[in-house]
Amino acid sequence: MTISPKTLPLRSHPHNSRAFATAGLLLLLFIRFPTRHRRPPAPSSRIQTSAKMAGNSIKSVVKSIGTEFQYPWREKLTKYKDELSKGVWGYWQLGAWKPLGISARRRARLRKEVLLAGQDWPFDPERKEMRTKRKGHKCDRISAEKRANTEELMKKMPQMLADYRKKKWEKKMNEEDAAAKKV
Repeated sequence: MTISPKTLPLRSHPHNSRAFATAGLLLLLFIRFPTRHRRPPAPSSRIQTSAKMAGNSIKSVVKSIGTEFQYPWREKLTKYKDELSKGVWGYWQLGAWKPLGISARRRARLRKEVLLAGQDWPFDPERKEMRTKRKGHKCDRISAEKRANTEELMKKMPQMLADYRKKKWEKKMNEEDAAAKKV
């Protein structure tokens, strides 16, 4: 008996139609008799030769340019001098916010190159005054000072107690003398 989509039984569900039966049959045949594909040989030798050629071309370009790439910061600085003087992020013009003509990344690169060359960079905004108020609870900051002060006072404590007792004794004696004079 041969299996074909026409001989497969049909049911009322749409997934059991002849089209789905055909697809199932093809899937069944593909699983039973897989096709064989030949894999090409590994292209390691081609990659290595192309990498060598690319490396050689880069070396020749470096030799022709020089040993290092020099960032053209002088030309960039003259080109964007008016844009850099307008601010860091942008500026208001006729009631609308205008971004700078140079991106922040390129501005930072230009600034870095100028500073590395030892030149002055006058385009940074003025910095605000540093915060002088310290953070944290005051009791946590001054607890060490309080403990040191307490140690100093405890060293003086015997003398302070002696002075206190003497003062109280003198006050008591003065009160007794005053009471004796009244009587």
